[in-house]
Amino acid sequence: MSDGAVRAGVPAAQKPPKRIRTARALGIVVAVLSVLGFLSLALDTWAAGLAIPEILSDPEFVDEAERAGIVSLVAAVGFGGLSSAEALAAVLAFAALFLGFGAVICLVSLAASIGMVRSAKNPSLRNRAFGLGLVSGIASLLTLRLVSGVLLIVSSVLVHSQYVEDKGGAQAFYADGKHLGFMRFVEFACIAEIIMNVTLLLFITKSEAFDGEWWINFVLLLMMSVTLWVIWNRKSHGREIILAMVAAYLLINLVYYVATGAFEPITFLFNSFWPLVMLVYFGFSKQARVILSRPFKVETRAAELAAEDKLWNPKSAAFWRNLVLYFCIFSVVGHWMEWSVCWLIRWGIVPGTYDPNSGIWHDMLNPFFVYGAAFVVIGLILFPVKNWLMKMMHNKVPVALLVSFVVNTAFCAVIELVLGFTCNWPPDPVTGLLPLWDYSNMAFNFMGQICLLNTTFFGVMATLMTWLVYPALEKAFAKIPKDVMNIFTVVIIMFFVLVVCMYVINLDLAGLAV
Repeated sequence: MSDGAVRAGVPAAQKPPKRIRTARALGIVVAVLSVLGFLSLALDTWAAGLAIPEILSDPEFVDEAERAGIVSLVAAVGFGGLSSAEALAAVLAFAALFLGFGAVICLVSLAASIGMVRSAKNPSLRNRAFGLGLVSGIASLLTLRLVSGVLLIVSSVLVHSQYVEDKGGAQAFYADGKHLGFMRFVEFACIAEIIMNVTLLLFITKSEAFDGEWWINFVLLLMMSVTLWVIWNRKSHGREIILAMVAAYLLINLVYYVATGAFEPITFLFNSFWPLVMLVYFGFSKQARVILSRPFKVETRAAELAAEDKLWNPKSAAFWRNLVLYFCIFSVVGHWMEWSVCWLIRWGIVPGTYDPNSGIWHDMLNPFFVYGAAFVVIGLILFPVKNWLMKMMHNKVPVALLVSFVVNTAFCAVIELVLGFTCNWPPDPVTGLLPLWDYSNMAFNFMGQICLLNTTFFGVMATLMTWLVYPALEKAFAKIPKDVMNIFTVVIIMFFVLVVCMYVINLDLAGLAV
């Protein structure tokens, strides 16, 4: 029997689809660019490390940096009080770190490109290749590796589209509502926008006016909130609702800038970049059409409410275990939240005051118990109240949400007022300021302990936690095996005991040294 006959009896290897072949070719190009980029950036980082001491020891470089305004530049990003040499050292160190980070991203891009090539023969790797390729592509763009970044993103999109087709097409792939894709990024963007706008609201004082731009930002806040709710609940006609809101926002923004004479096309397009992205995506996305399909029906909301009712079970040991876990975690996370807000003030992004000598800047694991206690109250009281309101309002979400917000806001106001008169009193006899916080300069305040804007902010956050974060965490923890959750809880509790001993009890560890 001839070799040709043998070969004829063996089925030929299936040729990869065109999209995969294209992605593979782009992956090979990126692999070459990544190797070259890594070698170049690694050498640049090494050379920069060697050159920094020599540069800092040369007075001419220091003087030239001072004339170039290096000190003011460094001070503008929150590092004031540095000498010319210190400011120059900071800039050089940042440059070296940027080069080093770029070299690391080159290695990540190399791994992603190899994944693209391997996915041509192994379809099971395509979803993983898509995720790694997309992340490394964005990271490459941030490190100014524009060609590699664009090629990685394009190849990731090609691999993902083929992966979806392999799973039966967009209709079958997205029908379960679990694969959000780009809409997951939209969710995070909405959350970030909500937090930023609410934070800005928090720091508006009596001396500041609610101008037109503030009201436009408020419209954007409402748009992002509704968008988040629609995506989270997979509601039908969500595309139409989001598109209508985005179009209305862009129109209002355009009219305002034209009316005030401040319209500049480039600036307007730059400021409207994200709404325009949402407009294009929700206008043409098949994914959004398939996912956003859950009807606005009372029956559906009743089923969802029944499922959430089961999450509140005081007779279960897991319920109390989770509350302990939340207290430990959010006591530390609350510190990080305050630290982030203070940095926004320090950088001049939002108005307000901060104490540069406060312990909030160091001892990052120092627990702020009020945040942990607040989340426990949400799980213990506000969440069942929310479910009860839904039943009383016959599952009418808008009405129940509004009443829940009012209840949560009032609850937060009472708690802050009680804490204020127990922990934040009396005022300093010299300055007249309250020891921990003082809202005397805020509009609609009561004895400096509470104010309308802060209380509104806390009400919004409490409502967000009650309606979204708490049930999401409970559902996520319920999917984890009981033994794994118990071990995780023990680890967190032991860690929390450690940080309490370190920062609250203040053990003199130095005195224990031999």
